[in-house]
Formats: sequence, structure tokens, C-alpha cells
Amino acid sequence: MPREPRIFLPLVLCCLGLAGWVGYQARPRMGVLYGQVTIDGEAIERGSILIVSEQMSWATIGIIHHGEYRIDEIPPGQVRLGIAGDSVPWHYEDPSYSGLRFLIRPGRQRLELTLSWDASP
Repeated sequence: MPREPRIFLPLVLCCLGLAGWVGYQARPRMGVLYGQVTIDGEAIERGSILIVSEQMSWATIGIIHHGEYRIDEIPPGQVRLGIAGDSVPWHYEDPSYSGLRFLIRPGRQRLELTLSWDASP
């Protein structure tokens, strides 16, 4: 005699739900970085932000538009930043020499980047 499918359906759904929950718990929570980029008090009209892990194992890039930026899905940890764009001094472009470092934590973080023409590399 065949078994009733309604007996197995709740068991299968429960197992799938548990597997999904375990997979969700195993993934590290990512960071979201957002804010404004200014140089000598003026918003950078267009540009980009390069974020590189301290160990140089990954990198990501974000767009600056009217001084504002937002970068999603950043792995937690210490990072270096490079900024390129309209009216940005050359020494901010390379993350290794810009002097811009930040600790990414899981969740949303606001980071205001205030640059200056007078700053030296």
C-alpha cells in the first residue's frame, strides 16, 4: 500500500528549512559602506572608490555621484581605500599610498571621506 504524501511533505519542508537556516548562519555577514566624498569642503562630482583588503586578497569598486557613494557586500576586515575622480589629487588614487584605511564591520557603516589638496602622500 502506497504511503500518503501528506505525511512526508511536512518532514521534507522542515528539513529544507533547517538546511537553509544552517547555511544562512554559516555565511559571514557583509558590510555596507556609504557616505560622502569631499575635497576641501566641496563634493566630488564624479569618481570612484577602490576598496582593497589589507591582505590584497579581494577588491571592490564603488561609484561616486554628486559626492555620494554606497558599496554593498563588502567582507568584514581591515581595508585600504583609493579614490579617483574629478579634481582628486593623484596621491589618493592608489590604496597602498593614499593613507585611507578603514575597518569594515557587518552591517551598515557611514564613512565621510574628507580629502585635501594640501595633504601629502
